[in-house]
Amino acid sequence: MAKDDYLPKTEPELRQWITLYKEKINKVGVSLGLSPEQIAAQQKICDDIVGSILNTYQLKHTLKGKNEAKHNLIKQTLPVLRKMVKQYKFSPTYSTDIGKGLGVEGAEIRISHSEASTVIKAQTFPKMVKIIWRKKHIDGVNIYGRLQGEPFFKLLGRDTKSPYFDTRALADGKTPEIREYMARAVFKDEEAGKESNIVTVVFGG
Repeated sequence: MAKDDYLPKTEPELRQWITLYKEKINKVGVSLGLSPEQIAAQQKICDDIVGSILNTYQLKHTLKGKNEAKHNLIKQTLPVLRKMVKQYKFSPTYSTDIGKGLGVEGAEIRISHSEASTVIKAQTFPKMVKIIWRKKHIDGVNIYGRLQGEPFFKLLGRDTKSPYFDTRALADGKTPEIREYMARAVFKDEEAGKESNIVTVVFGG
C-alpha cells in the first residue's frame, strides 16, 4: 500500500517534526546501528534547520516592525515637507523652472469633459439621505434621483462640495421608499461627461 511522504509540508510542522526526530534518534540511533558520529551529524542537521527557521521568523518580525516604522515616518513627515514646499513657492524668486528642477511641479492635468465622471456613495439618516461624491478634477456635480421602478432620473440639485443632502420627505409621508441616485460632472456651470455609478438605498423617512 502506498504511503504519503512523512515529511511535513509547512514550516511549523517541520520544526515540530525535526525537534522530535532529534530527540528520538538520540535514544534509538545506536539500536539502529548508527555510530555516535552519525547520530551527532543528524542532530546537527536538525539544529541547523530549526535555527534557520527561527532566524527567518525573527527576521520577518524585525522586517515587519521596520516596515511599519517606515510607513509611519512617511505618513508623519511628508505633510511637513509638502507644507515647506508650499511656503517657498510663494517666494518672489521662485519660478516654474526651479520647481521643475526640484521635482515639485506636478504634471499638467488634461481633463476630457466628455469622459469626466464621478463616484458616489449614499447613506440614510433620519429625514435625509447623505450622498458622498468624489470631486477629483471637476467643479461640481448635478445630483439625480428616482424611485426604484421609475424610468427616468430627476434633477435634485447641484453641489460643489461633497456631501449632498437629499431632505425630501416620503411621497406619502409614511411608506419607506427605495431610492436610486446618480450624478453627472459639472464644469463652469455646464453638465458634461458620463453618468456616475447608481446607488440604491431604502429611505424610511
